[in-house]
Amino acid sequence: MENPIERLVQSPWKHIFRYFLSRLLFVVFVAAALYLVGAGLIKKYVYETTVPTSQKSYTLQTYLDAYGNSCSIAVVRLENDELYATDAMQSRYSSSGFGADVVVAQIEQAKEDDSIHGLLLEVDSPGGSPVGGEIIAKALKSLGKPSAALIYDEGDSAAYFAATGASTIIASPFSSVGDIGVTSSFVDYSGSNAKAGNTFEQISSGKYKDAGNPDKPLTADELALLQKNVDEEYQTLVSEIAHNRNMSTTTVATLADGAAVPGSEALSKGLVDQLGDISTARDWFAHQMKGGSVVLCNPDQVGE
Repeated sequence: MENPIERLVQSPWKHIFRYFLSRLLFVVFVAAALYLVGAGLIKKYVYETTVPTSQKSYTLQTYLDAYGNSCSIAVVRLENDELYATDAMQSRYSSSGFGADVVVAQIEQAKEDDSIHGLLLEVDSPGGSPVGGEIIAKALKSLGKPSAALIYDEGDSAAYFAATGASTIIASPFSSVGDIGVTSSFVDYSGSNAKAGNTFEQISSGKYKDAGNPDKPLTADELALLQKNVDEEYQTLVSEIAHNRNMSTTTVATLADGAAVPGSEALSKGLVDQLGDISTARDWFAHQMKGGSVVLCNPDQVGE
């Protein structure tokens, strides 16, 4: 039995059939190409900027530079509004910021990759969780390869703490550095509650369970407890920064007054090692690698 398609192709309509078939294939090809390009753009400019950080993939599957070539120095960014201890906490409490575990995961990969000979931590953050700063600093110290922290506009508080784990710290002379201290301050709403006729009803077990609740005034005992906790955290912070920077705790305690200073002043106080920019970092790595090729990886390259 003759195939209907073959009969159509052999008929006088064959030229019309072939014309429309070729156009249909062309349209399908163009539509598929537009779909792939559009999906990529949506992911890059919409999904990646709006999805919670915990749902993003930060695995650097292949280290390449900005031009797609192989590279030797991994680049990890510690930047954004606030540092959290974990990515899950960031997603829970804020629409911005980042988790320290995301940074540590990239540091760990650089540690295991034999083609990577050093790591540059780009810092631009006002700080955040001291726990986040601690785990990043420890990851840098255990890297086993040369590492440099480059502070751009801000390297304050927990972000500075994280940077102290690097082999060296480089900062712009115009940057904000330090802000070493601990705070647990909050707004006491008990006065405005009283004016509004609201009464705080305390139903809790444990003398200090409601200490720090902004809807009630602090008792003298509660204030003493919270201050003691902050002082203990402060002493631990000073001790760890002093250890990381090979400074005495007395010196760091003198500098740790909660004030941020310009990079130029931070250098004179021993908080950073050099003033400079990305070129300074490249020169430092070149010296560490004794003439080896210094090619910075592209920090924007993220895996699926």
